Amino acid sequence: MEIITKRCIQQSQLFQPQLSKLAQQLNRNRTQSNITISKQVKITNQSISRIKLESIKSDSNNDTSYQNDEKSKQKVIAASRSGQFTRKVNLNNQVYIKKVYQGNYFFDKIKEILKSGLKDNTSLKKMSRDALNQIHMIMTYQEIIPEVSLLYYGKSQKQIKIVFDLDETLVHSEEVQKDKVYDFQNNEFGLFVRPYCCHVLKELSQLADLFVYTSANQKYAKTIINLIDPENTFFKGHFYRNNCVSLQSKMQIKHLGILSNNYSKIVIIDNSPIFYMGQPYNGIPIAPFIDDPQDNELPKLLSFLIEKILQSDDVRVTIRRFFQYDMFRQFSDGVSAFNILYN
Repeated sequence: MEIITKRCIQQSQLFQPQLSKLAQQLNRNRTQSNITISKQVKITNQSISRIKLESIKSDSNNDTSYQNDEKSKQKVIAASRSGQFTRKVNLNNQVYIKKVYQGNYFFDKIKEILKSGLKDNTSLKKMSRDALNQIHMIMTYQEIIPEVSLLYYGKSQKQIKIVFDLDETLVHSEEVQKDKVYDFQNNEFGLFVRPYCCHVLKELSQLADLFVYTSANQKYAKTIINLIDPENTFFKGHFYRNNCVSLQSKMQIKHLGILSNNYSKIVIIDNSPIFYMGQPYNGIPIAPFIDDPQDNELPKLLSFLIEKILQSDDVRVTIRRFFQYDMFRQFSDGVSAFNILYN
C-alpha cells in the first residue's frame, strides 16, 4: 500500500508595516499587476491547490521573512512524493490547543466508547474491549522475555524517550468506502490522521526524543511516517515489524531494549497493550482511533505526559500507580476488572 506524504504547514503573523513595505516593492515591479493568492502546483501527475498564505512570520528583516515564506512553499512540494494519493481535507489544526485536563486518562475514553450507542460488534468497541483484556493478559501471562541488542545509539540532552505506535494510535487506514471522505486516499485505501497529531508531535519533540515502533512492514510504515513527519523533524528513529521480538508462543512484542538500557526514562504509547508485554510498566495505553474528527485523546495524552511522565524520576513507578495494572490480576479478564475498578 502506498500513501502520499503531506506535511502540516503552520502559518504565523506579519505586522501591517511589513505588508505595506512589501506592497510598495511589488508596485515598483511593472511586470506584476497583482498578487496571486492561490497557485496550482503540479506534483508528478497530480495538481494540488496550495493553501492561501494569510500571513507570514514577523521579522525585522523583510527579505528574510519573504525567503522563509518561499522556503515553506517549497516544503509543500517536497512533502508530496506520489501522485497516487489525493488529499481530501486540510489536516492543519488552525485553532490553538488550550491545555486539556487529562482526567482519568484512557479509562474515561474507554468508558465513553463502551457506553456509546455503537453496536457491540463495531471495530471501535471491539478494540476497546481487547485493550482492557490485553492489560489483564500482560499482567498474568508468564513467559520468559528474551534479551535484545541495543539498536539506537543516538545521543540527546533530553532525558525521556517516547515511543509511538502508528495504526489506531496516530492514524487509521482502511479500504476506501464510497460514503467516506478521507484525509488521503487512492483507488484502494483511505487514511485518517488522528486530530492534533502534528501539533502534539511537535510539542513533544521539544521535550523528549520521539520514536516510531510499529508492527507494520517497513514499506507501509515509512509512507505513513513521511506523511506525519515529512521533514524528519519529529522522530529520532523508526522501527518496524522486523524489529519486533517473537516469543516462544509465536506472539510478537515491541521490546524497548532496542532503544534504551535505561527503562526508568522510556515509555511506549500503543492502543494494543499486548505489544509492550515485555515492559508493562513502561507502557501507556491510548484509546483506539478510527475516524472520529472530534477525537481529542492526543491533547489529553500530551497533558498527561507533561504533568506526570516528564516530571517522573522513574516512569515505571508513575505508570504502575496511575493505571493500576497490578489490580487487573485479581479478575478473570480485563473487561471485568474495568467494570469494577472504573465504573
